Amino acid sequence: MDYFAGWNAMPKYVVSRTVTDPQWHNTTVLSSLADVARLKEGDGGPIFVQGSMLLTQELLKAGLVDEMRLMVFPVVLGTGRGPFPTDAEDKVRLELVESTTYANGVQYQVLRVRR
Repeated sequence: MDYFAGWNAMPKYVVSRTVTDPQWHNTTVLSSLADVARLKEGDGGPIFVQGSMLLTQELLKAGLVDEMRLMVFPVVLGTGRGPFPTDAEDKVRLELVESTTYANGVQYQVLRVRR
């Protein structure tokens, strides 16, 4: 089975307040953080978030993140939104459990949330 066939076959979840019919095979819409919490409580394995800084911030604030995998590029942009919430009520303590630095200076970091 090729990569894309495997991707299409796996269950996918879209967190959205506006999308109701994602029109993608094997995809379910989650409309709230409570829906995400229920999914996390299940036994379906790890949940990965790709490409949503706002969702990541909300999941961190809600205590729904166990681990973060970051690609850190050695560039300072000066402005822009970061992955961490600025309005969280409490700190999220992270523990670095893996780090790899590539020849171009990019770092891959695995950080686990300490509870």
